[in-house]
Amino acid sequence: KQFHVQEPSWDSSGAHDSSDGSITAPMHGELTALFVAEGDYVSVGDQIFVVEAMKMEHSVTSPLAGKIMDIGVTVGDQVVQDSIIVQIDPEVEAKTSATNI
Repeated sequence: KQFHVQEPSWDSSGAHDSSDGSITAPMHGELTALFVAEGDYVSVGDQIFVVEAMKMEHSVTSPLAGKIMDIGVTVGDQVVQDSIIVQIDPEVEAKTSATNI
């Protein structure tokens, strides 16, 4: 018999495909920590939030650099897997970098 193991669709940051800047919850659970605010600038690898389920914490880091444009939840909220938690505008980082050259 052969078995096929499907790789998860998110990267090591814990965030699902974020090409549009949407950072989503990796699992159902409670948002126990939020490390950014709207208007903050983040870099790749910056910690964004933590979701906890059944005493297991999952820390999500930013897969891209940019400006936090929208946060759809607050600490203590229950989140559903794949729901958008944070929206990052990567274009803002690119525009800012280009003007500083």
